[in-house]
Amino acid sequence: MKKITLLVGTIVSFFAIANAQIVQITSGAAYKKQTFYSLSNDAKTIINNTDWDIAFSVYGQQDGGVFLNESVGSGEKPVKLYPAPTNDFSKVITSAEVKDSIFNDEVSWGYGAFNTGRDLANPFDYGWGAYSTATKQVVGSKVFVLRLRDGSLRKIEIQKLNLTVYTFRYADLDGKNEQVVTLDKAKFPGKTHAYYSFATNTVKDLEPAGNFDLLYTRYVSRVEQNGVIADYPLLGVLTGRGVSAAKAAKIDPTKVLYTDYATKYEKRTDVISYDWKTFNLTDMKWLIAEDLAYFVKVRNGDIYKIVFVDFEGSATGTASFEKMKVFSNPGVSTANLLEKELNFKVFPTLADNEIQVAFDNKNNEIYDIIISDMTGRTLSQNQVPVAAGFQVNSLNISDLARGSYILTLKSNKGFATAKFVKN
Repeated sequence: MKKITLLVGTIVSFFAIANAQIVQITSGAAYKKQTFYSLSNDAKTIINNTDWDIAFSVYGQQDGGVFLNESVGSGEKPVKLYPAPTNDFSKVITSAEVKDSIFNDEVSWGYGAFNTGRDLANPFDYGWGAYSTATKQVVGSKVFVLRLRDGSLRKIEIQKLNLTVYTFRYADLDGKNEQVVTLDKAKFPGKTHAYYSFATNTVKDLEPAGNFDLLYTRYVSRVEQNGVIADYPLLGVLTGRGVSAAKAAKIDPTKVLYTDYATKYEKRTDVISYDWKTFNLTDMKWLIAEDLAYFVKVRNGDIYKIVFVDFEGSATGTASFEKMKVFSNPGVSTANLLEKELNFKVFPTLADNEIQVAFDNKNNEIYDIIISDMTGRTLSQNQVPVAAGFQVNSLNISDLARGSYILTLKSNKGFATAKFVKN
Protein backbone atom coordinates (compact mmCIF):
# COMPACT_ATOMS: atom_id res chain seq x y z
CA MET A 1 0.00 0.00 0.00
CA LYS A 2 1.43 3.38 -0.98
CA LYS A 3 1.90 5.75 1.93
CA ILE A 4 2.89 9.36 2.32
CA THR A 5 4.19 11.46 5.17
CA LEU A 6 2.26 14.66 5.82
CA LEU A 7 3.65 17.51 7.89
CA VAL A 8 1.39 19.94 9.71
CA GLY A 9 2.11 22.68 7.20
CA THR A 10 0.86 20.61 4.27
CA ILE A 11 -2.62 20.24 5.73
CA VAL A 12 -3.77 23.64 4.43
CA SER A 13 -4.37 22.36 0.89
CA PHE A 14 -7.18 20.12 2.10
CA PHE A 15 -9.32 23.11 3.10
CA ALA A 16 -10.02 23.67 -0.57
CA ILE A 17 -12.38 20.70 -0.62
CA ALA A 18 -15.98 21.86 -0.26
CA ASN A 19 -17.55 21.28 3.17
CA ALA A 20 -14.34 19.72 4.46
CA GLN A 21 -12.93 20.52 7.87
CA ILE A 22 -9.65 19.61 9.51
CA VAL A 23 -10.05 18.21 13.02
CA GLN A 24 -7.26 17.63 15.51
CA ILE A 25 -7.55 15.15 18.37
CA THR A 26 -4.84 14.45 20.92
CA SER A 27 -3.55 11.88 23.35
CA GLY A 28 -1.09 14.41 24.72
CA ALA A 29 2.68 14.25 24.91
CA ALA A 30 3.85 10.67 25.58
CA TYR A 31 0.27 9.42 24.96
CA LYS A 32 -0.89 10.21 28.50
CA LYS A 33 -4.40 11.45 27.63
CA GLN A 34 -7.65 10.29 26.01
CA THR A 35 -10.02 12.37 23.88
CA PHE A 36 -13.79 11.95 23.49
CA TYR A 37 -15.00 13.65 20.29
CA SER A 38 -18.40 14.46 18.76
CA LEU A 39 -18.60 14.68 14.95
CA SER A 40 -21.78 16.76 14.96
CA ASN A 41 -20.61 19.68 17.10
CA ASP A 42 -16.83 19.17 17.35
CA ALA A 43 -17.04 18.95 21.14
CA LYS A 44 -13.92 17.46 22.75
CA THR A 45 -13.42 16.18 26.28
CA ILE A 46 -9.82 15.35 27.20
CA ILE A 47 -8.97 13.28 30.29
CA ASN A 48 -5.80 11.79 31.73
CA ASN A 49 -5.03 8.08 31.53
CA THR A 50 -4.62 8.08 35.29
CA ASP A 51 -8.13 9.46 35.92
CA TRP A 52 -9.61 5.96 36.04
CA ASP A 53 -8.78 2.26 36.32
CA ILE A 54 -11.99 0.33 35.59
CA ALA A 55 -15.35 1.32 34.08
CA PHE A 56 -18.92 0.02 34.23
CA SER A 57 -21.48 0.22 31.41
CA VAL A 58 -24.45 2.32 32.52
CA TYR A 59 -26.69 2.85 29.49
CA GLY A 60 -29.44 0.34 30.30
CA GLN A 61 -30.59 -2.20 32.85
CA GLN A 62 -29.70 -5.13 30.61
CA ASP A 63 -26.02 -4.24 30.13
CA GLY A 64 -23.35 -5.42 32.55
CA GLY A 65 -20.03 -4.60 30.92
CA VAL A 66 -16.98 -3.99 33.11
CA PHE A 67 -13.88 -2.59 31.42
CA LEU A 68 -10.18 -2.21 32.10
CA ASN A 69 -8.33 1.04 31.38
CA GLU A 70 -5.72 -0.17 28.91
CA SER A 71 -4.41 3.27 28.01
CA VAL A 72 -0.85 3.77 29.16
CA GLY A 73 1.54 6.56 28.31
CA SER A 74 5.28 6.42 27.84
CA GLY A 75 6.81 6.04 31.28
CA GLU A 76 3.51 5.02 32.88
CA LYS A 77 2.78 1.59 34.29
CA PRO A 78 -0.36 -0.06 32.92
CA VAL A 79 -3.34 -1.32 34.87
CA LYS A 80 -3.52 -5.08 34.29
CA LEU A 81 -6.23 -7.66 34.95
CA TYR A 82 -5.83 -11.39 35.65
CA PRO A 83 -8.20 -14.24 36.45
CA ALA A 84 -7.76 -15.22 40.09
CA PRO A 85 -6.64 -18.79 40.88
CA THR A 86 -9.76 -19.15 43.04
CA ASN A 87 -13.31 -17.82 42.90
CA ASP A 88 -13.54 -17.80 46.70
CA PHE A 89 -12.93 -14.17 47.65
CA SER A 90 -12.08 -15.13 51.25
CA LYS A 91 -9.03 -17.19 50.24
CA VAL A 92 -5.53 -15.75 50.31
CA ILE A 93 -3.90 -15.34 46.89
CA THR A 94 -0.14 -15.15 46.37
CA SER A 95 1.50 -13.02 43.69
CA ALA A 96 3.12 -16.16 42.22
CA GLU A 97 -0.37 -17.46 41.36
CA VAL A 98 -1.22 -14.38 39.30
CA LYS A 99 -0.67 -14.91 35.57
CA ASP A 100 -2.24 -14.65 32.09
CA SER A 101 -3.45 -11.07 31.55
CA ILE A 102 -6.93 -10.51 30.09
CA PHE A 103 -8.02 -7.48 28.08
CA ASN A 104 -11.03 -5.72 26.60
CA ASP A 105 -11.85 -7.10 23.14
CA GLU A 106 -12.86 -3.74 21.58
CA VAL A 107 -15.95 -5.33 20.00
CA SER A 108 -18.62 -3.36 21.82
CA TRP A 109 -19.21 -1.12 24.82
CA GLY A 110 -21.39 -3.84 26.33
CA TYR A 111 -18.63 -6.29 27.28
CA GLY A 112 -15.16 -5.59 28.64
CA ALA A 113 -12.22 -7.51 30.11
CA PHE A 114 -14.23 -8.61 33.17
CA ASN A 115 -16.75 -10.22 30.78
CA THR A 116 -14.06 -12.48 29.29
CA GLY A 117 -15.09 -16.13 29.01
CA ARG A 118 -18.83 -15.51 28.92
CA ASP A 119 -21.01 -17.96 26.97
CA LEU A 120 -21.83 -16.06 23.77
CA ALA A 121 -24.94 -18.21 23.24
CA ASN A 122 -26.32 -17.36 26.67
CA PRO A 123 -27.50 -13.75 27.10
CA PHE A 124 -27.78 -14.38 30.86
CA ASP A 125 -24.00 -14.94 31.13
CA TYR A 126 -21.96 -11.79 31.79
CA GLY A 127 -18.62 -13.52 32.37
CA TRP A 128 -18.14 -12.09 35.87
CA GLY A 129 -21.58 -13.43 36.84
CA ALA A 130 -24.95 -14.61 35.52
CA TYR A 131 -28.47 -13.20 35.54
CA SER A 132 -30.92 -14.97 37.84
CA THR A 133 -34.54 -15.00 36.62
CA ALA A 134 -35.60 -15.71 40.21
CA THR A 135 -33.92 -12.71 41.87
CA LYS A 136 -33.82 -10.42 38.79
CA GLN A 137 -30.15 -9.76 39.56
CA VAL A 138 -26.83 -10.53 37.95
CA VAL A 139 -24.96 -12.43 40.64
CA GLY A 140 -21.16 -12.49 40.65
CA SER A 141 -19.29 -15.78 40.50
CA LYS A 142 -15.68 -14.89 39.60
CA VAL A 143 -12.74 -13.28 41.35
CA PHE A 144 -10.08 -11.28 39.49
CA VAL A 145 -6.75 -9.73 40.36
CA LEU A 146 -5.81 -6.17 39.40
CA ARG A 147 -2.29 -4.81 39.19
CA LEU A 148 -2.58 -1.08 39.69
CA ARG A 149 -0.33 1.62 38.27
CA ASP A 150 1.77 1.70 41.43
CA GLY A 151 2.47 -2.04 41.03
CA SER A 152 0.30 -3.14 43.95
CA LEU A 153 -2.11 -6.07 43.58
CA ARG A 154 -5.76 -6.20 44.58
CA LYS A 155 -8.31 -8.99 44.32
CA ILE A 156 -11.70 -7.82 43.09
CA GLU A 157 -15.16 -9.34 42.75
CA ILE A 158 -18.17 -7.82 41.02
CA GLN A 159 -20.72 -9.09 43.52
CA LYS A 160 -23.98 -8.18 41.82
CA LEU A 161 -25.95 -5.90 39.53
CA ASN A 162 -29.32 -5.28 41.16
CA LEU A 163 -31.55 -3.28 38.80
CA THR A 164 -29.35 -0.20 38.23
CA VAL A 165 -26.86 -0.69 41.07
CA TYR A 166 -23.51 -2.46 40.79
CA THR A 167 -21.85 -3.68 43.98
CA PHE A 168 -18.20 -4.72 43.97
CA ARG A 169 -15.52 -5.33 46.56
CA TYR A 170 -11.76 -5.39 46.54
CA ALA A 171 -8.98 -6.08 49.02
CA ASP A 172 -5.29 -6.87 49.33
CA LEU A 173 -4.42 -10.40 48.22
CA ASP A 174 -4.41 -11.54 51.86
CA GLY A 175 -7.89 -10.08 52.41
CA LYS A 176 -6.83 -7.00 54.35
CA ASN A 177 -8.17 -3.50 53.66
CA GLU A 178 -11.40 -4.74 52.08
CA GLN A 179 -13.59 -2.06 50.48
CA VAL A 180 -17.18 -2.41 49.24
CA VAL A 181 -18.34 0.04 46.56
CA THR A 182 -21.76 0.67 45.00
CA LEU A 183 -22.30 2.42 41.70
CA ASP A 184 -25.75 3.46 40.49
CA LYS A 185 -26.31 3.68 36.72
CA ALA A 186 -29.21 6.06 37.28
CA LYS A 187 -26.72 8.78 38.28
CA PHE A 188 -25.17 8.74 34.80
CA PRO A 189 -28.05 9.42 32.37
CA GLY A 190 -27.09 9.33 28.70
CA LYS A 191 -23.56 8.09 29.42
CA THR A 192 -21.93 4.87 28.25
CA HIS A 193 -19.71 4.26 31.29
CA ALA A 194 -19.14 5.28 34.86
CA TYR A 195 -15.52 5.16 35.98
CA TYR A 196 -13.67 4.16 39.14
CA SER A 197 -10.24 5.18 40.40
CA PHE A 198 -8.43 3.03 42.96
CA ALA A 199 -5.93 5.84 43.56
CA THR A 200 -8.68 8.09 44.94
CA ASN A 201 -11.27 5.39 45.77
CA THR A 202 -13.95 7.36 43.92
CA VAL A 203 -16.61 6.82 41.27
CA LYS A 204 -16.19 9.36 38.47
CA ASP A 205 -18.30 10.88 35.69
CA LEU A 206 -15.72 11.56 32.94
CA GLU A 207 -17.63 11.39 29.66
CA PRO A 208 -19.02 14.44 27.86
CA ALA A 209 -22.71 15.25 28.05
CA GLY A 210 -24.63 13.99 25.02
CA ASN A 211 -22.34 11.01 24.56
CA PHE A 212 -19.46 10.77 22.08
CA ASP A 213 -18.84 9.50 18.55
CA LEU A 214 -15.11 8.79 18.66
CA LEU A 215 -12.67 7.93 21.43
CA TYR A 216 -9.00 8.55 20.69
CA THR A 217 -6.96 6.46 23.11
CA ARG A 218 -4.41 3.72 23.56
CA TYR A 219 -5.71 0.19 23.94
CA VAL A 220 -4.19 -3.28 23.84
CA SER A 221 -4.41 -5.29 20.63
CA ARG A 222 -2.75 -8.52 19.56
CA VAL A 223 -0.52 -7.79 16.59
CA GLU A 224 2.62 -9.01 14.89
CA GLN A 225 5.51 -6.63 15.40
CA ASN A 226 9.04 -7.40 14.22
CA GLY A 227 8.06 -11.03 13.72
CA VAL A 228 6.67 -11.43 17.23
CA ILE A 229 2.93 -11.82 17.97
CA ALA A 230 2.09 -10.20 21.28
CA ASP A 231 -0.28 -7.81 23.04
CA TYR A 232 0.75 -4.20 22.49
CA PRO A 233 -0.74 -0.86 23.59
CA LEU A 234 -1.56 0.93 20.33
CA LEU A 235 -2.98 4.40 19.77
CA GLY A 236 -6.18 4.39 17.75
CA VAL A 237 -9.79 5.49 17.38
CA LEU A 238 -12.80 3.60 18.75
CA THR A 239 -16.35 4.46 17.74
CA GLY A 240 -18.92 5.33 20.40
CA ARG A 241 -22.06 3.47 21.42
CA GLY A 242 -24.73 3.53 18.71
CA VAL A 243 -22.17 4.56 16.08
CA SER A 244 -21.20 2.34 13.14
CA ALA A 245 -18.37 2.67 10.63
CA ALA A 246 -17.31 1.36 7.22
CA LYS A 247 -13.69 1.15 6.09
CA ALA A 248 -12.90 2.09 2.48
CA ALA A 249 -9.45 0.77 1.54
CA LYS A 250 -7.36 1.01 -1.63
CA ILE A 251 -9.41 3.94 -2.93
CA ASP A 252 -8.97 7.58 -3.81
CA PRO A 253 -10.31 9.40 -0.71
CA THR A 254 -11.33 12.42 -2.82
CA LYS A 255 -13.54 10.32 -5.09
CA VAL A 256 -14.89 7.49 -2.92
CA LEU A 257 -18.70 7.53 -2.45
CA TYR A 258 -20.48 6.66 0.77
CA THR A 259 -23.25 4.99 -1.26
CA ASP A 260 -20.80 2.28 -2.33
CA TYR A 261 -20.41 1.24 1.32
CA ALA A 262 -24.04 1.18 2.38
CA THR A 263 -23.83 -2.53 3.32
CA LYS A 264 -20.36 -2.36 4.85
CA TYR A 265 -21.11 -0.66 8.17
CA GLU A 266 -20.07 -2.50 11.31
CA LYS A 267 -20.94 -1.81 14.93
CA ARG A 268 -17.58 -3.07 16.19
CA THR A 269 -15.86 -0.31 18.09
CA ASP A 270 -12.48 -0.91 16.38
CA VAL A 271 -13.35 -0.47 12.69
CA ILE A 272 -11.23 2.69 12.48
CA SER A 273 -8.60 1.32 14.85
CA TYR A 274 -4.91 2.26 14.65
CA ASP A 275 -3.60 1.11 11.24
CA TRP A 276 -4.26 4.37 9.37
CA LYS A 277 -0.69 5.13 10.44
CA THR A 278 2.54 3.12 10.41
CA PHE A 279 6.06 3.88 11.56
CA ASN A 280 8.87 3.75 8.99
CA LEU A 281 12.00 2.53 10.76
CA THR A 282 14.22 3.58 7.87
CA ASP A 283 13.18 7.24 7.87
CA MET A 284 12.06 7.25 11.51
CA LYS A 285 8.80 8.91 10.47
CA TRP A 286 5.13 8.21 10.84
CA LEU A 287 3.39 7.46 7.55
CA ILE A 288 -0.29 8.05 6.81
CA ALA A 289 -2.17 5.87 4.31
CA GLU A 290 -3.23 7.91 1.28
CA ASP A 291 -5.69 5.27 -0.02
CA LEU A 292 -7.89 4.94 3.07
CA ALA A 293 -11.12 6.57 4.24
CA TYR A 294 -13.80 5.83 6.81
CA PHE A 295 -17.53 6.49 6.72
CA VAL A 296 -19.00 6.98 10.18
CA LYS A 297 -22.75 6.81 10.79
CA VAL A 298 -23.70 8.55 14.03
CA ARG A 299 -26.75 7.91 16.19
CA ASN A 300 -29.15 10.19 14.29
CA GLY A 301 -28.26 8.57 10.93
CA ASP A 302 -25.97 11.33 9.60
CA ILE A 303 -22.86 10.05 7.83
CA TYR A 304 -19.39 11.60 7.92
CA LYS A 305 -16.34 10.77 5.85
CA ILE A 306 -13.05 11.02 7.70
CA VAL A 307 -9.59 10.78 6.15
CA PHE A 308 -6.48 10.92 8.34
CA VAL A 309 -3.87 13.38 7.09
CA ASP A 310 -1.28 13.71 9.85
CA PHE A 311 0.08 12.17 13.04
CA GLU A 312 2.69 13.93 15.16
CA GLY A 313 3.87 10.95 17.21
CA SER A 314 4.68 10.92 20.90
CA ALA A 315 5.85 14.54 20.97
CA THR A 316 2.23 15.74 21.08
CA GLY A 317 0.10 12.63 20.46
CA THR A 318 -1.95 14.72 18.03
CA ALA A 319 -3.67 13.26 14.95
CA SER A 320 -5.40 15.29 12.25
CA PHE A 321 -8.19 14.13 9.98
CA GLU A 322 -10.34 15.68 7.31
CA LYS A 323 -14.03 15.53 8.15
CA MET A 324 -16.84 15.93 5.65
CA LYS A 325 -20.55 15.41 6.23
CA VAL A 326 -21.72 13.37 3.24
CA PHE A 327 -25.30 12.52 4.28
CA SER A 328 -27.92 14.19 6.47
CA ASN A 329 -30.63 11.88 7.68
CA PRO A 330 -34.05 13.48 7.06
CA GLY A 331 -35.60 11.56 9.92
CA VAL A 332 -35.31 8.55 12.18
CA SER A 333 -38.20 6.09 12.35
CA THR A 334 -40.05 5.61 15.61
CA ALA A 335 -39.57 1.87 15.23
CA ASN A 336 -35.79 2.23 15.19
CA LEU A 337 -35.84 4.55 18.19
CA LEU A 338 -38.01 2.16 20.21
CA GLU A 339 -35.86 -0.82 19.23
CA LYS A 340 -32.71 0.93 20.45
CA GLU A 341 -34.42 2.24 23.58
CA LEU A 342 -35.64 -1.22 24.59
CA ASN A 343 -32.49 -3.22 23.75
CA PHE A 344 -35.05 -5.72 22.44
CA LYS A 345 -33.93 -9.35 22.06
CA VAL A 346 -35.59 -12.69 21.35
CA PHE A 347 -33.70 -15.91 22.06
CA PRO A 348 -32.98 -18.58 21.19
CA THR A 349 -33.44 -17.66 17.55
CA LEU A 350 -33.88 -21.36 16.78
CA ALA A 351 -36.41 -22.63 19.32
CA ASP A 352 -38.48 -25.71 20.06
CA ASN A 353 -41.41 -24.90 22.35
CA GLU A 354 -40.47 -21.66 24.09
CA ILE A 355 -38.71 -18.37 23.43
CA GLN A 356 -37.48 -15.69 25.82
CA VAL A 357 -38.34 -12.05 25.18
CA ALA A 358 -35.93 -9.63 26.87
CA PHE A 359 -35.99 -5.83 26.92
CA ASP A 360 -35.43 -2.76 29.09
CA ASN A 361 -38.68 -0.98 29.88
CA LYS A 362 -38.11 2.64 30.88
CA ASN A 363 -41.63 3.23 32.24
CA ASN A 364 -44.80 1.32 33.03
CA GLU A 365 -46.24 0.51 29.62
CA ILE A 366 -48.93 -1.52 27.85
CA TYR A 367 -47.57 -3.57 24.96
CA ASP A 368 -49.13 -5.64 22.20
CA ILE A 369 -47.10 -8.81 21.69
CA ILE A 370 -47.73 -9.98 18.13
CA ILE A 371 -46.51 -13.09 16.32
CA SER A 372 -46.82 -13.09 12.54
CA ASP A 373 -45.55 -15.28 9.72
CA MET A 374 -43.19 -14.10 7.01
CA THR A 375 -46.09 -12.95 4.82
CA GLY A 376 -47.19 -10.53 7.56
CA ARG A 377 -50.26 -12.53 8.59
CA THR A 378 -50.97 -12.13 12.33
CA LEU A 379 -51.13 -15.48 14.14
CA SER A 380 -51.50 -14.26 17.71
CA GLN A 381 -51.82 -10.95 19.52
CA ASN A 382 -51.96 -10.29 23.25
CA GLN A 383 -52.04 -7.01 25.16
CA VAL A 384 -50.10 -7.04 28.41
CA PRO A 385 -49.18 -4.37 31.00
CA VAL A 386 -45.44 -4.31 31.71
CA ALA A 387 -43.78 -2.67 34.70
CA ALA A 388 -40.64 -0.55 34.38
CA GLY A 389 -37.34 -2.42 34.54
CA PHE A 390 -35.42 -5.17 32.83
CA GLN A 391 -37.84 -7.83 31.57
CA VAL A 392 -37.29 -11.46 30.58
CA ASN A 393 -40.57 -13.16 29.65
CA SER A 394 -41.16 -16.70 28.43
CA LEU A 395 -43.50 -17.22 25.48
CA ASN A 396 -44.94 -20.60 24.56
CA ILE A 397 -44.69 -21.32 20.82
CA SER A 398 -45.46 -25.05 20.89
CA ASP A 399 -48.62 -24.53 18.79
CA LEU A 400 -46.68 -22.98 15.91
CA ALA A 401 -45.71 -25.04 12.88
CA ARG A 402 -42.05 -25.31 11.92
CA GLY A 403 -40.84 -22.21 10.11
CA SER A 404 -39.78 -18.58 10.43
CA TYR A 405 -41.75 -15.99 12.37
CA ILE A 406 -41.61 -12.34 13.44
CA LEU A 407 -42.32 -11.21 16.98
CA THR A 408 -43.42 -7.59 17.32
CA LEU A 409 -43.53 -5.55 20.51
CA LYS A 410 -45.86 -2.58 19.95
CA SER A 411 -46.92 0.42 22.04
CA ASN A 412 -48.10 3.95 21.42
CA LYS A 413 -44.40 4.92 21.04
CA GLY A 414 -43.87 2.65 18.05
CA PHE A 415 -42.75 -0.94 17.63
CA ALA A 416 -39.72 -3.23 17.68
CA THR A 417 -39.37 -6.54 15.84
CA ALA A 418 -37.22 -9.67 16.00
CA LYS A 419 -37.13 -12.83 13.93
CA PHE A 420 -37.08 -16.38 15.28
CA VAL A 421 -37.38 -19.89 13.84
CA LYS A 422 -39.60 -22.66 15.27
CA ASN A 423 -37.73 -25.94 15.04
